[in-house]
Amino acid sequence: MTTTIPEVPLPRGFFDDSFGWQGDKPQMPHRHIWGDERSIAMLGNDRSVPDHEVTVSTVAVQYADGTIDRGAVEVPNMALMCDGQETGINLTSAQARQVARALIAAADELDGLDEL
Repeated sequence: MTTTIPEVPLPRGFFDDSFGWQGDKPQMPHRHIWGDERSIAMLGNDRSVPDHEVTVSTVAVQYADGTIDRGAVEVPNMALMCDGQETGINLTSAQARQVARALIAAADELDGLDEL
């Protein structure tokens, strides 16, 4: 017996992957959804020419009833990639905010060197 899944709207800014709906009874059908990628050109060793690209990509799992999975299949997270390659670093939104605070503190520390 084939299950028909109604049209389920995606969260704003997300798109579904090419694999479509997955899962079977007893698990509710689900699909992976992806948000926008954000990329930053990074300077290489000579400090003058960008030669690396760091990309942040968001992913979550959406069930056929429209809800977002909070960890049964996959916790919503963001992956850090370098030059299009997975780094193995995946962060929840809370972890990303902690990293952001640490990066800002480190940037402030570096900027403080100009005041010496």
